[in-house]
Amino acid sequence: MAETNEKQKSKWSSLWIRILGGAICVAVLVPALLLGGHVWFAVIAFISLSAAFEFYRLFGMEKKPAAWAGYVSAVIYLTAVGFRAEKWYLAAAAGGFLLCMSVYVLDYRRMDAEKALVSFTGFFYTAVLPSSLVLMRDLKGGLYLVILTVIASWGCDVFAYFTGMALGKHKMSPVLSPKKSVEGAVGGVLGAALLALVFALVFSGKLPEFKHPVPTCMAVAAAASLLSMAGDLLASAFKRHRNIKDYGHLIPGHGGILDRFDSFFFVAPVIYYLAQVFLS
Repeated sequence: MAETNEKQKSKWSSLWIRILGGAICVAVLVPALLLGGHVWFAVIAFISLSAAFEFYRLFGMEKKPAAWAGYVSAVIYLTAVGFRAEKWYLAAAAGGFLLCMSVYVLDYRRMDAEKALVSFTGFFYTAVLPSSLVLMRDLKGGLYLVILTVIASWGCDVFAYFTGMALGKHKMSPVLSPKKSVEGAVGGVLGAALLALVFALVFSGKLPEFKHPVPTCMAVAAAASLLSMAGDLLASAFKRHRNIKDYGHLIPGHGGILDRFDSFFFVAPVIYYLAQVFLS
């Protein structure tokens, strides 16, 4: 009985620490999002480069030439995005690939093909994908599109977490993420759609470009929440491959930047390009 009580206390203690970590993220992100411009870019750039370091550290190569190729590629690409140099986005991405592969060729005797692929994957995963959040903020109604991204990722995560705690019985992916359940996943998708419904009803006037804001926002949030879970599972797969629990300890109760923002990296590009379709 005493052991059960201790487990319950530990469970709720972890929950409160997790809530604190989430509050810290909100306290940083909300003002930056409202201000937009260079402030929002600076926050996303920090998240991106921190995630790159965590990703390369996962493979034990954060100080290796292959990782530095990824860092340099990320800085070049993010600089192009920061200056909104649209004509250079593709060139910067292709340049990142060439730089990562060039380092592989030059360091061939000490560097295997896996590290070369990790080098480019880290750059694309942690710099190219999240840069969509900067570009999205620039769109007409961009502030609200970023909020919709938050709903699809963090909203799904929160509903999935509490639904899983209350009803979770069937494991969704026992190997990659033992704590995630099918019930939690369903609750996450439905929760994201419900939040999107409320969001659309409240802010429909801010999204005049959407002919049907309520069903559009609900459909986008539900679809994106599935991608959010896919992004979370991918991050878990990387961790299981290297046999670690968290990418870092920067955010209390959540781990590292990648532990918290992995789903964002998947959802942001999708919502950004869907918005371009709906707004065209």
